[in-house]
Amino acid sequence: MALLAAAAADRASAEAAIPGAIAVEALHNCAFLLDDVMDGDRYRRQRETAWVVFGKGMLADQAIDLQMEGASEVTVERCLQMTDWKTVSLMHCGATMGAVLAGASARVLSGLRTYGECLGVAFQARDDLLGIWGEPDRTGGRPPGFDLRARKATLPVACALHEGGETADELRELPARPEPGDDDVARATKLVEQGGGRDRTASWRRPRWTTRWRPCGRWTSPATSPAGSWR
Repeated sequence: MALLAAAAADRASAEAAIPGAIAVEALHNCAFLLDDVMDGDRYRRQRETAWVVFGKGMLADQAIDLQMEGASEVTVERCLQMTDWKTVSLMHCGATMGAVLAGASARVLSGLRTYGECLGVAFQARDDLLGIWGEPDRTGGRPPGFDLRARKATLPVACALHEGGETADELRELPARPEPGDDDVARATKLVEQGGGRDRTASWRRPRWTTRWRPCGRWTSPATSPAGSWR
């Protein structure tokens, strides 16, 4: 939608932007296929995911490779960098490709890049919040606390760890348990909120319409967690 809107804003026909829209949608769905295998998600958009229906196949090998990369630290900077590589890149592409196909000016493209970058951060922040506090009807069937049960290193977790203190120390210990139970997930959820992870992540959910989206300059001394705990 962002791609088609960008093309329309530059007075181009929808037909001119359709090839780009198809490419972005294909890329988006490919990312979902990998994410669902990595996260073990069985449902998306109220339907069984592709790996449940068709099997993991080659996607499983790729997912394992991705899980092995850089799992030694959980910092706000690292989470934002991953957001930049993944969600921001997709939104940036979607926001600008329509205008590129329409022959937009450099000024228009610059503005759309900033829009796409801000939108990407806001989208990922919202998704990370839903991964802990979202209800199944808003998360495609995933239960509350799903990301914590899967030991995913998302922005709320990183922000809570960054604050340090007893709350962060206890939060670091929870992933060491082989299979976190309901009580573990409930406790982790409370700790993340106590550590300010929910509020700080919510601040990224509100896009910053500035020349550059990155709002992390204040994270000069990010806290880290032991290797092999939070993924």
